[in-house]
Amino acid sequence: MNPLESQLLAALENDQVIGVHELGGWKRLLADAPKLGASPFVDEFVKIAVSELRNGGTQHTGDGWAFICTCFESATSDIALPVVIDAIDRLSAFPGDFGKRLFRRALALAQDKSLRPVGRGAVIDGALRWALRPDSPSSRKYSLMSILLSVEASDDRIFLCRAAKIIGVCYTHWRLDELKAQLEALCKVDGVVQDAGFELAVANLEDALCAQDKELIRACLETSKFWFRTVVRESEQAPAARAYLECIEGLLAFEDKKRDPEGGKRTEEIHRQILDLEIYHFSPCDSSWLGARNMQITLWSAFAERLHQCTNSINDEGWLEPDLVIKTHLLAILSLNRSILQRDSAGIIKAIVKPRILDSMATHSWQRGILQKWIARNQGHDEAAVAQSILDEVVAQCSDLPDGNVSDDISRLSRLIDSRCLSTVTKDLIVAALLDSQLQYLSDLSAATVGILESCIESVKTHYDFSRNDNGRSLFRTVLLWTVSFLDSRCNISRKSAQVQYLFEAEGKPLPKEESLQQDYYQMMRSMVGHGARIEMPDIAGGRADVWFKLGAEHLVVEVKREMSDASFEALERSYSAQAAEYQNTSIRFGFVLVLDLTEVRAGGSIHMSELVQARQLIRSGEAEPRWLVFVKVPGRRLPPSKLQAK
Repeated sequence: MNPLESQLLAALENDQVIGVHELGGWKRLLADAPKLGASPFVDEFVKIAVSELRNGGTQHTGDGWAFICTCFESATSDIALPVVIDAIDRLSAFPGDFGKRLFRRALALAQDKSLRPVGRGAVIDGALRWALRPDSPSSRKYSLMSILLSVEASDDRIFLCRAAKIIGVCYTHWRLDELKAQLEALCKVDGVVQDAGFELAVANLEDALCAQDKELIRACLETSKFWFRTVVRESEQAPAARAYLECIEGLLAFEDKKRDPEGGKRTEEIHRQILDLEIYHFSPCDSSWLGARNMQITLWSAFAERLHQCTNSINDEGWLEPDLVIKTHLLAILSLNRSILQRDSAGIIKAIVKPRILDSMATHSWQRGILQKWIARNQGHDEAAVAQSILDEVVAQCSDLPDGNVSDDISRLSRLIDSRCLSTVTKDLIVAALLDSQLQYLSDLSAATVGILESCIESVKTHYDFSRNDNGRSLFRTVLLWTVSFLDSRCNISRKSAQVQYLFEAEGKPLPKEESLQQDYYQMMRSMVGHGARIEMPDIAGGRADVWFKLGAEHLVVEVKREMSDASFEALERSYSAQAAEYQNTSIRFGFVLVLDLTEVRAGGSIHMSELVQARQLIRSGEAEPRWLVFVKVPGRRLPPSKLQAK
């Protein structure tokens, strides 16, 4: 054993601090450097030298660096090499040609198959770190990639797994197609697909982040998802792959405009996988690039959670906390290319996420109104400019959409008033009265009501009977507006009125008949639309229509039912759509099914109004045009709020 080794070992055994001076100074260390490099304790000598250079003066910097380089050039211990590389990496700068010496030796050791795979993996890791240094010449990255591209599938499996990780990180920084091709080749090697497949998935995710074309982004995401699934299938534990997979699923669901009921479970699963990573897979000894990779998955998990929150917000029929929705969900999501995904280009945000948000705001005018008010009140907010750009794009998008013939409807109203033999003063009074009444009504119109109206009209707006038939469009919108208003009223009304006793649970008494709902609904609608509403209208499709509405030559029927077993929209469609659609045989192909829901006593409270209305399309055999039915569920068997119990 070398005398310096004996001296170092004695100091370590006695827990003594030993430095360069105690070992005889730089000249003595440098003279024995080749022998010390081959020593199993080379890592301890290098750590002492690094500590001296970090804390001491610059008088003997050249000798210190010469000692470190010589030790590294002589080292072959696969146990000591990772520690040596970590120690060297703590130095902030490589003076002179010392960086070149270290890098060249690292590449040589990486190709030395006589060296154990753990040691080879450590030196190729060191080569990556030193190629990524800010002061590193660009030639080093090409030398490193040349070595990585020459790696053969017949090499040691442990080394191939490490090499695959390095190749993946290199692709993140330098995006060379040949690196992806090398990963694809390594995926075919038994036992390597877990690492190579993961890096290939991340590489495709990087491509998606940097791409601008929507179709290309989607293709990259699908490919990334395929490889993450492969890794999960091939590995007993793959928390990072599982977390990334859930993130991509959430992103694709967001683009597809799905309500995504699994979003909450997906977020919980991502949190579990991230926790697994932090407890069992993160280590203070990890490479610096691995720390950045771990941070990236954490940022992606935050992205997925915000997407889920944003999905809930834009799908809601009303925003109880508009300020929270705009700042925390919408603006945060649209700014993620800077804050979360850390990219200069918009990429995924612009092509995948943003269109969904813009479409929602273009469809729902109340969302645009809330955003406009928020901008007016938050001019000094950091993201006010982002919010204004969103609103500008939405307005431009709305200008390209059909306006629903609103101007034509106003013209029809003007012509109707002008057709009456009235003085100009009287006409002005009538117009003023109409405006006052509508303004009064609109001021009390909740966001939930507006959301239902927009959703139903959006469903039928391209239908011939809506887009080309003035009376048909007016009749449908009139019945829809006042039917939703009826629902709003009956969801709020108390049981004091005898007229609505049928809506409340009456223990010991038989359940109400549908006639109770029919009479209540007809009386309100009759007061709203006048003589255009009839009850039990005969000779309609060979039967009697429960509540019948007429405008010009068109008519529309509301079929009234009660349901005591299954009030899901699917079940209601199966049970009542055939009869309700039959009334549409000779007029517009729109109808309503008004259902008294008596399926259960809701001891925990009633369902939100936004969940009680749904437009559903029916296609009858032999017909080219579909029919539409709007199903409206009126909650029955209700309990007063004071008697409700939380489940």
